[in-house]
Amino acid sequence: MCGRYMLMDDPALLEAGLRLLDTGPGLLAYERGEHLVALNMTARPQPAPATGDVVIESEPGALRGGDLAPHAGVLATRLG
Repeated sequence: MCGRYMLMDDPALLEAGLRLLDTGPGLLAYERGEHLVALNMTARPQPAPATGDVVIESEPGALRGGDLAPHAGVLATRLG
């Protein structure tokens, strides 16, 4: 089952301020509080949602030029 649908099936997560973002296939992204999490579950770079400062990446350079590397993830601050 896709991670996005598992999150939607657990109302407690959504009530805690989790907001799923509209993304392309193979990318899961959500905001919670002041942070944004994006996960690329594909074998190709994918356009990432706009972020503020990167807090942590799954690998060095995972988020580069607005794209998220294959099979990579990032935790960043939200814009605004």
